[in-house]
Amino acid sequence: MRIRPDTPVLLMLAKACNIILLTLVWAVCCAPVVTIGAATTALYTVMWRISAGQDVRVIREFWDAMRTNWKVATASWGIMLLVGLLLAGNMVALSGVQAPPALLTLMKGAAGLVLISYLIVLHYLFAGIAKYYVTISQAFKNAWLWGMASLPRTLVLFCLSAVSVILVYFLEWLSIVLLAYTIYLQAVILNHIFLQYENRKHTEP
Repeated sequence: MRIRPDTPVLLMLAKACNIILLTLVWAVCCAPVVTIGAATTALYTVMWRISAGQDVRVIREFWDAMRTNWKVATASWGIMLLVGLLLAGNMVALSGVQAPPALLTLMKGAAGLVLISYLIVLHYLFAGIAKYYVTISQAFKNAWLWGMASLPRTLVLFCLSAVSVILVYFLEWLSIVLLAYTIYLQAVILNHIFLQYENRKHTEP
């Protein structure tokens, strides 16, 4: 008896394998650090194709997407890395500051707001670069606007990231699978947000 390659079970297994392979390729390409932006942009590009049920060649399409968005994604990542390091340094400095309690609370609150803004942009930035042809400034502006306009879904993205980190910590042997499906779910959510944004633009007079 011949097994048909297009049966639901085999298609589901193929999709799962592609998701995990894509995540592995992304993790390897993030190793040099400087490539994290371009690799993450390529990750979203290929993940959307997988979620749409397309027949993808993961490695080749990932590499093509990485090259296509290299300049904008790498420059954007450089900015995010620098800001992230400054934020981390600021948090460390605040932990050792001697100041009146009210002033210290105000300073920590301001730092917390900046950190939340940073995380909002981080969750949307590279997906936006993957989805649209944008300049660096447009990429950052769009990421902030999407995050604020879709706060409930932004919170879901935050929760998925937090849960993934916790689960990976306790279930290291499942880390790549957990990470893969967290990214998959986030990619699906982001794609829905972008589609809503596009539909609103098309219906505006």
